[in-house]
Amino acid sequence: MTKPGRKRKTGVKREPSGRIAKASRERQEAANVVVLAQPHRRGSPSHWRCTAWGRVIEDSGQVPADVSRAALFEAGSRYLIDYRRMLAVTENVFPYANAEGGTPPEIDRDERDKIIAAYAGAMRSLRDGGIRVREAIEFLVIEPFDEMWQPPHWVQFYGIIGLTCLAEHYGLQWRGADRVKG
Repeated sequence: MTKPGRKRKTGVKREPSGRIAKASRERQEAANVVVLAQPHRRGSPSHWRCTAWGRVIEDSGQVPADVSRAALFEAGSRYLIDYRRMLAVTENVFPYANAEGGTPPEIDRDERDKIIAAYAGAMRSLRDGGIRVREAIEFLVIEPFDEMWQPPHWVQFYGIIGLTCLAEHYGLQWRGADRVKG
């Protein structure tokens, strides 16, 4: 007696339970080769490569040995979140500048003030570092450059200083090298 419904696929490896077996290790490795061949990754599987500041942290050689690269990447990520949240809650004079699109969300005034204060604190820490530091962070974190964009040397240099200022502002443990798994 046949079961109702769709017939089983023939010629497919199955687990003892009858399910179709998961992708073999060889196919998974082939997929990884495709990912690693993407030009902006340069053979690195790191997810940091999808951001300009992540590529600078990995490639520039500007990061001192006693500074945590993970903390610098996290600082850039937090700053971008603060920036986007600030754009979302403020009435922007440039309607297309809000990357999220639409009208500002309905939030109470206290929450709006907290979001703006968080961004203002981050900007203050960058301003304390100097005008070049603030400009470099705008280039690396905020501006939507192509993945193949290579930042100028001054952006790399001052960008690392700016990420360090942001890590200090956010209270991240940036002093001390990252531990290497071994």
